Amino acid sequence: MIYAFSFIMGAVFGSFLNAAEWRIHREVPLLSRKRSECPRCGELIPFFLNIPIISFLVLRGSCRFCKKKISKQYIYVELALAFLFALAVFVKGGFESWSLLSFVGLLRDWFIIGIFSFIFLYDFKYGQVLDSVTLLGSLFISLISAGLGLLSWTSMAWGALLGSGFFFIQFIISKGKWIGGGDLRIGLFMGVALGWPLVAVALFLSYTIGALFSLVSIVFGKKQMTDKVAFGTYLSVGSIIALFWGDSLLNWYLSLL
Repeated sequence: MIYAFSFIMGAVFGSFLNAAEWRIHREVPLLSRKRSECPRCGELIPFFLNIPIISFLVLRGSCRFCKKKISKQYIYVELALAFLFALAVFVKGGFESWSLLSFVGLLRDWFIIGIFSFIFLYDFKYGQVLDSVTLLGSLFISLISAGLGLLSWTSMAWGALLGSGFFFIQFIISKGKWIGGGDLRIGLFMGVALGWPLVAVALFLSYTIGALFSLVSIVFGKKQMTDKVAFGTYLSVGSIIALFWGDSLLNWYLSLL
């Protein structure tokens, strides 16, 4: 039951992320009462045709009114968030030993997953990282984590210092050629969300994944060495993996020393 609930909540949150991406990029107020509309014809979508995942499948990825195809991004994001929310429950042990604190901790993890997913989506599509997302997300997560004792201020402070400092040094050395200011702020959010030492695990995973994907893309002629990389996508993936399995990966690595 908890997995079904988590899947549904993830799909709903994914639908919200799709709407947020569309509205923010077009400078439409996020909390506007205006209902969702078809991105092709602009027709308002009735609530019964705006059910995450199900509506897309029933309508076969087309608008009911203009019959034009709707981007598969919508169902991909909804399915991805649904899977990640359910996976977060699985990683925490499913039904066993649940308490109010552990449930609130799960909600916190869902929020972190949502933030990183939005960073991934927006950076992938537009090559931009929004300060309102990273900075406000850092503030909110730090207050929740410290208030509930999920992470200490010390852990978050060291994490933020490493996460943002790592990119700040690169920014200074390269005079802004290697990375952008957005990576700095993602690093800050990574440090606050994961704390020390998991932020180090996330950075290692992000660079490893980024290097592998870039190498494959270059080999198959999809990218050139001089092409810009939306590195926020890799930072998001590495951070979510670290959120789930960072402790296990770190313990495994330390056992090899």
